[in-house]
Amino acid sequence: MIKNRVLENRIELVFKLLYFVFVLLSFNSFCARQFYISYISYVVVAFGAFILVNRLTHMKDYLNSKIWLLVAFILSYLLGAINTLRYGIMENIQAVAWMSIQFFAVFAYDIRKDKDFANKEFKVITAFFIAYTMLMAIIGLTLMIAKYEYYTVIDGMYVIAAGFLFNRLWGCYIDPNYGAIFSLVSILLSMYYFKSSNKKIKLILILNILVEYLYICYSDSRTGRLAIILSIAALVYLLLIKRDKFEIGDKSIELIGAKKVVVVAFVALLCAGVVWSGTKVVKLTTSEIKVAIAKSTAIEQGATEEQAEVIADYDRIGRYDEEINGGDVSNNRFEIWKSGIDIFKANPITGISFRNIMEYARTEMPTGFIATSGFESMHNFLVDILVSQGIIGIAILLVFVVLILKPTLLAAPKLGLADYNQFVFMFASLVAIFVSMLTYSEAFYMNTGGAFLFWYFLGYISNYMLVNKEN
Repeated sequence: MIKNRVLENRIELVFKLLYFVFVLLSFNSFCARQFYISYISYVVVAFGAFILVNRLTHMKDYLNSKIWLLVAFILSYLLGAINTLRYGIMENIQAVAWMSIQFFAVFAYDIRKDKDFANKEFKVITAFFIAYTMLMAIIGLTLMIAKYEYYTVIDGMYVIAAGFLFNRLWGCYIDPNYGAIFSLVSILLSMYYFKSSNKKIKLILILNILVEYLYICYSDSRTGRLAIILSIAALVYLLLIKRDKFEIGDKSIELIGAKKVVVVAFVALLCAGVVWSGTKVVKLTTSEIKVAIAKSTAIEQGATEEQAEVIADYDRIGRYDEEINGGDVSNNRFEIWKSGIDIFKANPITGISFRNIMEYARTEMPTGFIATSGFESMHNFLVDILVSQGIIGIAILLVFVVLILKPTLLAAPKLGLADYNQFVFMFASLVAIFVSMLTYSEAFYMNTGGAFLFWYFLGYISNYMLVNKEN
């Protein structure tokens, strides 16, 4: 296999970029479900298999307790697949293949990797993501201005939407909630690169932050707004908690101990609240202007007052509460989770595997919500794992989380300033993606841009940055 470590690193970077492009295009409104996506997937799987086989030749550089837990996690998934073998085989083989790529080609890190190349790889991947999301945000805002909308259902199940419809900005994403999380992560990464960039790049980053923020505002994503609160609060807290002195005007205030924690936490929540409130203000203000212009135009063209109001409502930005599934605050999620728990209770030890959820529900629980509604996932990563892998899968996950969090909390404060700043912005990005995992099937079992970034950032922090903190 590959003997030259420099060449190996470059080939792996090419693979990660290809895989990243694939998952981004798979959730792009104008590329999703297109014939060429399947062909790209074959190339990615073949390339990923090559990467994994090559890594086996020096697997000692990757092995640690977290990797062994992920091996156990996949074995646990196979138990669920065997439990429901009669409902399908090939789909679960594909699921294991994709999980193996995410865990062992994206998350797993060679602890001997050259630090300069690791940083270069990080910059290439994140710069590509910023460029992609910036382009998508600009196109999305343009589609909203042009009042473009597109909506279709493929195979009677998969919804593909684009542009501005249902009073929300979907843009180029098949789900505005995914788009909002992408935009938030893109903002965080832009903020990370801002200080070290030249003037031209700074202008581009400012433009990106602006268009991404507008996308979040106009997407009317509650998931995105919740992610803003938690990720911005985490970002500000982690940046300020390292400081001992705070400059306020001409005064320098020194804070220590519990007082420092309370003050920093308050400032972090205040900053998060301001950014969150801004999304509401921008959305409502823009909506009122658009509606007023549309109503005035309609009246000038001969419409009555009542007719003009109906016409103008199509230009409104944002949903009323009663429009969200008849006022259901969870938008069906409570029913999905309840049905998922019922499936878990029937298969508590091994679960039924993620790819066999629909077939199992239609056969074993035909009157349940999952079978009658057509949902194929639980819209929450914990319920997904409970249903797919039962108690065994959840137990493995909990141990994995402890092995990630404990060394992170101990080692992160000891990082140098540059590494610590990089860690903070990656951690804040992980928080944003984690919020998405609470309301959508993300990271586990899914091939999305968010899932790629989740495993890439988590692997970089826990398997490389913290392991090599002394170097």
